[in-house]
Amino acid sequence: MNLPQVFTDQLQKKSGLLMLAAGKDHDAAPMLKMFADKFGEGNSRRCLLIQREDLRRDQIQQKTSILNYNQLGTAPVRELLLKSDVIIMEDVLSLEELDLAIYLAEAGSLVLIHWFSRSIMMTLQRVMLWLEPHQREAMFWRLAESLHLAASVHNVRSLEGNQMKAWELVLMNSELRGLLKSADMKSFESVISTSTQKSVGTVSLNQSLLQLLIQRKIDIKAAFEASLDPEDMDALMKKVGI
Repeated sequence: MNLPQVFTDQLQKKSGLLMLAAGKDHDAAPMLKMFADKFGEGNSRRCLLIQREDLRRDQIQQKTSILNYNQLGTAPVRELLLKSDVIIMEDVLSLEELDLAIYLAEAGSLVLIHWFSRSIMMTLQRVMLWLEPHQREAMFWRLAESLHLAASVHNVRSLEGNQMKAWELVLMNSELRGLLKSADMKSFESVISTSTQKSVGTVSLNQSLLQLLIQRKIDIKAAFEASLDPEDMDALMKKVGI
């Protein structure tokens, strides 16, 4: 899987949080193996993969340690977590796991969170549902302070019949951090949808699909099948004369 340049750039950060949402049609294991390999190849950073599905030891770079979620909580594992430079967490399912990810980012690790979710906003809404009203401000403040990039990846059928990737990308800035700190999801989503034309590193799913259309890599039917907002997709296409 080829990563967008903005995502590759963020992988060079020393600390902080990266979020990657992917639908159930994406097999998590190859994706996470790719990220683990990127950190292991020619890199002195110590990488830890926390997984639900087992990957064989010989499938992963030797510099990468592997844990299952059921191993968390013991003193040796806590020490390993804090000594790891890069931590990849597969299929985060609970507030406790998200809290751990943010804590590790705050402590100085670069943490990549993987979720099974169709979009960035669906992921954030899931977090909102995990929280009691009195918890939201503190949790979203911490999330906003640590988060560098949120992304979602989508399969789309190419003209040749193969699967291509369309990306939704949100590179955090001061305006978005402020909205996330206040847990203002409606305004956060609005800024994302209206700033993609001018904000470097922020691309909506529909804009990603539009670029694939313009490049003649997919057809209109495939674009609408992959879109989560067909009305906006139609409006974008009309703007460019499609």
